[in-house]
Amino acid sequence: MRGEPAEIKLELVRGFLLLTTADLNAGIASLRALVSRLGSGIAAQLALTLEAAQHQQDPHHILKQLGLEQIKTPEKTDLLAFFSTLREVLDANIDMPPPVLPYFSATLNAKHKLSALEFEVICETLRRCKLDSVREIYAHAALQQAPGQPVFELHLFEARHGDAYWDVTDAEFDRLEAAEEKASTAGDNRTAQRIRHTLSKCSAPPSAFDLPPDIPGEVRDLIDQKGIEGLMDALIDRITPGANEFDDDIDSPPFPPRRKPVKPKRKESTGDDTTDTNSDQLDFFE
Repeated sequence: MRGEPAEIKLELVRGFLLLTTADLNAGIASLRALVSRLGSGIAAQLALTLEAAQHQQDPHHILKQLGLEQIKTPEKTDLLAFFSTLREVLDANIDMPPPVLPYFSATLNAKHKLSALEFEVICETLRRCKLDSVREIYAHAALQQAPGQPVFELHLFEARHGDAYWDVTDAEFDRLEAAEEKASTAGDNRTAQRIRHTLSKCSAPPSAFDLPPDIPGEVRDLIDQKGIEGLMDALIDRITPGANEFDDDIDSPPFPPRRKPVKPKRKESTGDDTTDTNSDQLDFFE
């Protein structure tokens, strides 16, 4: 977007005040002129819809009033400006109005060739605003451009599964393990640590909150009271002696296979007692 942020903000406020309290036509004209000056792309539309929400205006209705159609494929510079504006909103801890981001989801396609850094910044931004369906698209596109890149393997895995890891396949688990090995070998300790954290959550037995929604209530209660081990003991007690099947009135729960625990990697001894903890490494994305 072109223009100073403070100046843009003032013009947006002026336009919406005209629109809502004084002169509808003058407000529409003022906002149209501003959007045109800002480039008429998705970055300008994002600024407009965010301001609309601040004035209790329906963002979709405002876009229609101004005659702005949804952009199917934004230009690369416009796309990057959109994510820059989005990060500024996130950094300022401004609440994102619910109708805003879903409107842009279909527009945020990954059709441009981007650098690895641009892909990573976009994926991290999408992670922060919980647009996992779009993050999966960008992580997949990044991996097509740079196959096996650990940080994008992590983004793809997280975007597909969110915080529910009960449906992770062995192939997905092994692929993420390989990414952790690759990150560690390359000295990318930050990414390796993040992957190990995710792998450890996959390795742990599921809690009642992580189970599929169709698990019976009595099974959830038993897990809450006695844990997974207690549930398994109860199931074993009901196995018919001499048979390898459960009683007819109980189904085998669709739990994931127990994962092997993720152990921290042990460094080779070099004779130096100091340990590099990367204490000076800042985590910009947490």
